Amino acid sequence: MCPSNNSVEFGYDDFYAKYIGVPYNRGLIELSAVQLPLPSVFSATDPQHICLAAMHGHMLYPIDERSIKVRIDDDAPYSKTIAVRIEKFKEMVSEFNAVQVHIGPFYGRELSIVIDDSDPFTIEQFEQVALGDSDIARAALQYEIDRQYHALGHAGRLNHFAKQYNFGNFGQLKAFVERLDAEAQIMGYPSYGTLCTSTRYMTHLLEKYKGQDNMKPALNALKEKQDMLKKESVFIIDQFMKCRATDTKVPYHVDVQADGVLIELREGRFKGAGIVTSEFISDRSERFHDEWFV
Repeated sequence: MCPSNNSVEFGYDDFYAKYIGVPYNRGLIELSAVQLPLPSVFSATDPQHICLAAMHGHMLYPIDERSIKVRIDDDAPYSKTIAVRIEKFKEMVSEFNAVQVHIGPFYGRELSIVIDDSDPFTIEQFEQVALGDSDIARAALQYEIDRQYHALGHAGRLNHFAKQYNFGNFGQLKAFVERLDAEAQIMGYPSYGTLCTSTRYMTHLLEKYKGQDNMKPALNALKEKQDMLKKESVFIIDQFMKCRATDTKVPYHVDVQADGVLIELREGRFKGAGIVTSEFISDRSERFHDEWFV
């Protein structure tokens, strides 16, 4: 099935393919019966989809108003991403012009795109040369929006950021992020921020299970391996705890070590054991500026 527009737009289809493409990840999801939205139905405005994606390591939204505002500072992730996207557009134009030099004579015309901030790009310009629905046209219109970003005031930057999520303004984005907290609580977690932040989640678990005899082995293991678990998703931490609870029997075992997560599947079609490394798609990732909003 084809991925939804939101799935492609926000990189969820790529994340899903890489994540589910690892048999041990897929087997663990199946044996634990934890949901993960299909790329064909994924919606960036469905709170459940966003919370489930975050649980598995695909953090799409900032966790609260403060973290949104931090992202628009000059040296912060979103501002850097704007700069990267502008440079990518310039590279795209250079490649387009180079190709036109070679193919232009065959069509009796040679197109050339000139970046001139005093002469803004419009969709009509591209439609006139049958490029209205092209990648270069879409990138050019985005460039016109992006190039004004650093001249905007604080409120303008917040609105610019909100529009990347297809919200009309910052107020609408803020309201949606607040809905994510409510959805997380329905799922049994304190907040959306907890789903996105492993250290915050582990602190919650230490308090939640304090004094419960059935969770003593799990809590001891959590304390022992906290430094390694902080690199993992909430989903992995959950399974790590479940397979150590004395009153619960699960058909798998999860452990963490220096080179990744050891997943042992004792049942199911992916029965076996292997080591998996986590791959976050968010501004926690070193590849953020190459893959996020670009």
